[in-house]
Amino acid sequence: IALALFVFLCAVPAARAETDGTIRVKLSRLGAPAAITMQADCDYILASNPSAHIPAGTAMTLSASGGKLALRAGDRTVALGASAALLRGQPGSCGMRFTAPALSNVFCGDLAFTASGDVITTVLSIYVEDYLYGVVGCVMAPSSGLEALKAQAIAARNVALRQKTARAAAAYDVVDTDAALTFKGYSGAGEYADVIRAVEDTRGGVLYYGESRAVCYYTDS
Repeated sequence: IALALFVFLCAVPAARAETDGTIRVKLSRLGAPAAITMQADCDYILASNPSAHIPAGTAMTLSASGGKLALRAGDRTVALGASAALLRGQPGSCGMRFTAPALSNVFCGDLAFTASGDVITTVLSIYVEDYLYGVVGCVMAPSSGLEALKAQAIAARNVALRQKTARAAAAYDVVDTDAALTFKGYSGAGEYADVIRAVEDTRGGVLYYGESRAVCYYTDS
């Protein structure tokens, strides 16, 4: 009976499609840096000063000292206070690359930074489906097969959306390690083609148990 119910629920994903909102990801794999060097591959603006346009290709260094942030871009340095945000100028598979501390791939979204003493905390706001591009191929081998990757995409979407609801009042929804879902940003490598297709083919699809999103367990659970 339980199996029949599971099959029935999975057979009507269109009735359980959800909109593509954003999720806030704490980039804990950056560690606890006093400075972050990064490069934008699309335009960004500084939230506190929308006229401060940062063109694609600009290399930047963000540093923290005594609970205050400073951003150096080219030959200009701007004092930012205890927190700051960089807003992406366009959607799609573009964003920020972190060069020191180094993280592979592109982080496609807005970035919020907070200084605590000499330590910077970074939170990425990213569309849920873009987030899943950077999750599915990390928690499962990209060569696992399209149908298996689709199942993984639905399970990961459930986890992400449940976390987003539970932590609405917190500073972030998920971390980028296996404490939530391992997330490593967007990769355009050919081996990730099936990962991207799996996310697209299941876009918005979630699994419900009764009237609530089902809890999808991983081996880490």
